[in-house]
Amino acid sequence: MAGSIGAVRGIVADMKNAVPTHKAADHIDALSNFEIWPFTVGTGCPISDLSEAHCHDFYVVHYVSRGRGRHVIDFEYYDIEPGTLFFVSPRQLHLWQVESKLDGFIMAFSEDFLISSAGLGDGIPELEFFHTATHSPTIRLTEGHGHAIETQLSAMREEYAERREGYVSVLRASFHIFIVQLQRIAAEEMTKVKGRREHRLVRGFKRLVSELYASQTNIQEYAEKLNVSVSRLNEVIKDGTGLTPGQIVRNEQVMAAKRLLAHSDMNVSEICFSLNFEDPSYFGRFFKRETGTSPLSFRDAIRSKYQQFSR
Repeated sequence: MAGSIGAVRGIVADMKNAVPTHKAADHIDALSNFEIWPFTVGTGCPISDLSEAHCHDFYVVHYVSRGRGRHVIDFEYYDIEPGTLFFVSPRQLHLWQVESKLDGFIMAFSEDFLISSAGLGDGIPELEFFHTATHSPTIRLTEGHGHAIETQLSAMREEYAERREGYVSVLRASFHIFIVQLQRIAAEEMTKVKGRREHRLVRGFKRLVSELYASQTNIQEYAEKLNVSVSRLNEVIKDGTGLTPGQIVRNEQVMAAKRLLAHSDMNVSEICFSLNFEDPSYFGRFFKRETGTSPLSFRDAIRSKYQQFSR
């Protein structure tokens, strides 16, 4: 297990060296583990340059009420339009290209905030908008839904700005309501696999994969960590996502490799070993099999794409 932990720490260190990583300890209020900002002039994220690809070690929700452009999340392009919510998970790369001034809100929160909110009623609603292989990390709202969400975020921003006695408890309760609202909206507006909410085991598995992908943990070990049999894990993951557990793990490994290829100067062998592949030749074959292109071809193509995007 020590080797697995070391591998994860190694890949996290590589990512920190490869691309700016904003940390909750530096940017999120330590008392509430939560922040909410309005979009500021010239920036779609108040803690970084718009033109610079970056990631966070915390969760971020962006709501755009006005403005246009494109938002890149892990190499996928999404149009920025009024009434759009964007969900960025920890360790995801994202980059903005703004064509007209943005208005709206940015809400950032840590894992601790989710844990502290779990005592509300029947517990914090599951955040199926994050760490997901089945949905887009965006929701486009109708005018009516957009007004309701904007009203909720405005109230949260006012509560946070005034910081009256008990404001942390109010924010946790407001966040709970916000997520319930989104879950209701998602049921109407998002296309889901088989049209239903993800199984708790699916979310738990994907969360583990996002933490342990660099340790080359096998499916048996994942099943043990989740206290289920391999057959049960396979059944639920396949039913809930249309993918096998192995496919989800490989997807996470490929995404980690893509991030390093796009935003670091590490060579292919260094990336191979940082992801705990034993042989660069095998890693090259693995990457091409999963993506249809070689690591170096991907690096050349994505850097050219990002350079054009950032102009």
